[in-house]
Amino acid sequence: MPTNVVNIDRYHHGDLRNALVEAAALAVNKGGVESLSLRGLARQLGVSQTAPYRHFASRDDLVAAVAQEGFTRLKQQLSDAPHGTTPDPRGRVIAQGIAYVQFALAYPGHFRVMFGDGIEDPKVRTRLLASGLAAFQELMAGVQALQTAGYIRKGNPMDVAIPAWTMIHGFATLLVNKMIPLGANPDREIEAHVKRMNDIFIEGAAPR
Repeated sequence: MPTNVVNIDRYHHGDLRNALVEAAALAVNKGGVESLSLRGLARQLGVSQTAPYRHFASRDDLVAAVAQEGFTRLKQQLSDAPHGTTPDPRGRVIAQGIAYVQFALAYPGHFRVMFGDGIEDPKVRTRLLASGLAAFQELMAGVQALQTAGYIRKGNPMDVAIPAWTMIHGFATLLVNKMIPLGANPDREIEAHVKRMNDIFIEGAAPR
């Protein structure tokens, strides 16, 4: 369920934890992490002020749960990204880029905390690192396929995966922050932008 729709009745079915995560993602997208409080969410969901603490010891723990859920969903969307009927790895990379942007727009609250500074506890941030790397590996696999096919130069795939990720992540961030306007057909526009970025990336990383 995207973060712009929160089912506040889920706790009636023993699902307060997920209701808190959804409500927190929405709150972060509206007012930032600094606006988030466990007691405030308790009031919003109509439960006692102590109920959220049965699931989360602190705000950091709750924000980490939002980020964790985001990384899990992102990894799945990157893995499931369709790339046509041809084995051309360029199609896979384009599809993953589109999926990345679509995820950011569908789950902006998750996206903000996944890559933001809202978690102060270094131990909590460390726990999230593995989830972030698992999602990044999906993008890395696309880069490695381009290397194998000879579209981009050989070598450490990380050297080209990081610039590729930076490009698509920057585009997604600008869209989430409404810094780039989209017209009447946003899906087509996003696809066109991602294809252009992919062409620039492959040209820049082409074998020398």
